[in-house]
Amino acid sequence: MAQLNLNAQQICDKQFNSDFKGYNPTEVDSFLDLILEDYDTFASVIRDLKMQIEQLKADRTNLQAQLIELQGQQRAVSNHSGNTNQLDVLKRISRLEEAVYRNKQ
Repeated sequence: MAQLNLNAQQICDKQFNSDFKGYNPTEVDSFLDLILEDYDTFASVIRDLKMQIEQLKADRTNLQAQLIELQGQQRAVSNHSGNTNQLDVLKRISRLEEAVYRNKQ
């Protein structure tokens, strides 16, 4: 992060020297220049953070889509293996019934 020139307390505590016409314009101008630099820094930091937020939102959306896709694949695999297991059980029962009925005859 960029280094700031002033903090809130320094701005509040700033005392300007006065000359015969009031405050020294050079001193006030240099202080205002520091404030402007800090505002530019804040604007840059805010812009960067907003871009990071947007990137994180996009990443989150992509990850949510991947999660939904993986959950769908997992359900499909579960359903498929469940159906396969049911078919295997039915085939075994059928073979057992055939064997039992053959032995009875």
